[in-house]
Amino acid sequence: MKESEIKTIWSVPKYLPYVQQELTEEILLDAEKQLGYKLPKEYIELLKIQNGGYTRFTLSGDTGQLYGIGPHFPSITAMDLTDYADTVSYELHGLIPFDGDGQWYICFDYRSGSIDPEITFIDLECDEQEVIADSFKDYLGLLEIDAENVYVMETELAIEDVLEEISKVVSIEFEEPDFYNYGYADYKGDFKDGYIWVSPNQVPASFIREEDDNYEQLKSLEKGASLRYPELSEHCLLVSFSGDKVRKEFFKALTDSPIKMKELEELLDP
Repeated sequence: MKESEIKTIWSVPKYLPYVQQELTEEILLDAEKQLGYKLPKEYIELLKIQNGGYTRFTLSGDTGQLYGIGPHFPSITAMDLTDYADTVSYELHGLIPFDGDGQWYICFDYRSGSIDPEITFIDLECDEQEVIADSFKDYLGLLEIDAENVYVMETELAIEDVLEEISKVVSIEFEEPDFYNYGYADYKGDFKDGYIWVSPNQVPASFIREEDDNYEQLKSLEKGASLRYPELSEHCLLVSFSGDKVRKEFFKALTDSPIKMKELEELLDP
């Protein structure tokens, strides 16, 4: 990730339960006192834009996030590893997780005593650890957008009309859109023993699911629209494939069609 892209690191739409309240100096100082360490300035600057959540720039294409600082899960101040002290062969004191899934974590590593921590990956189940960056700034430079098998179609047509045109050309019947996973309309179609997904670039700015514990508290924050890829126009649609074979067969079927697409990777880094 380039330094100029820092402000667009956060995924759109943002998943409201994972975003803490606005970061204040008081909240930050209390967190650093509780942790016993000064947090990297680059991390703090990101939390001033949005206090935690999923990120569109990730490490090796994995789903990424940055824990915010606040009262609800996931908060960097609530990630206590002491219960695992007897299950791994390395020291856990001085490791502050800021991303992870419960088995593995990416951590600020203060174990050397440096005020500018290294970034270390740990796997608690496999008893593994690996330094992946000398600093959080260097870690950000490793992050990238996973654009593999994702293509872009620019059109003034409504997405339903585009799907109808695609269906006529390649005989795909798209299912009703799924809003649950990502908070926006994601259309899925069966094709050649695989799948094709079509979704808009302009989507709600945020979302929450009705079964989330704090739904009633946060639902009023679901306002406005935003772009998943601010590098693209609001009229773009994103098309992705379950594999190379499906993609090749799909483009073969479109050979004589007016439907044209470009690679997302090409448009993000021309």
